[in-house]
Amino acid sequence: VGEHLLERFPEIRSRNKAGYLVKCVQRSIPSVLSAYLHQYLMPMSVYKNGKARQMLQNVKIYPLSSTEGPGGALIIIEDKTEAILHEQTISNLTRLLNGLRQINKKLSQITARETLFNEVCRILTAEIGLPCAWIGEMLKDSGRFVPQYAQGIDLEILQEPPLVCDESERKRLVNHDIFYDRCDMQSLGSHDKPHTAWQHISKKTDARSCCVLPVEN
Repeated sequence: VGEHLLERFPEIRSRNKAGYLVKCVQRSIPSVLSAYLHQYLMPMSVYKNGKARQMLQNVKIYPLSSTEGPGGALIIIEDKTEAILHEQTISNLTRLLNGLRQINKKLSQITARETLFNEVCRILTAEIGLPCAWIGEMLKDSGRFVPQYAQGIDLEILQEPPLVCDESERKRLVNHDIFYDRCDMQSLGSHDKPHTAWQHISKKTDARSCCVLPVEN
């Protein structure tokens, strides 16, 4: 209370949103800022499941009249965070479903192994939106992975140095278990802890996690 709005929230100016307030106060021009385009006017946090995140805002700015000149502005903020996140979740799931349908079609249409696997990697990245996808063969005797098809990353990066699974990982793959591995970035910088093949992949692809789907040849 009593602080200038731009002093209280300097981010308004640094994000080039101050002009809307200036036009409203000095020229009596109202503005409407959409959460989809502008995200927010004043940085505020909302909490969900104990975690804070930036509030996404629909903002309306109306001039306040005064007989002595510019009188200020009325700012109405509507929290759209939950609605937008819900829409994004639905959009991501729809994209995933459409991609899986495309892969299912390719499995029945394409018989050439190289063409099929390249197309599957393309769909996983271009259509579903994964940053990278690759398919390789695990040599059961040694536990070594040999990447053979990839999108979003060069095969040469995946192939050197060799990727080798430990005994527990090898067993999970042989049993066709789907598993998800989150990469601990701190452990990647430590020479005291052994790195799994998946952590090496995470480091090479700059990803914090990976999903492994074993497929029987």
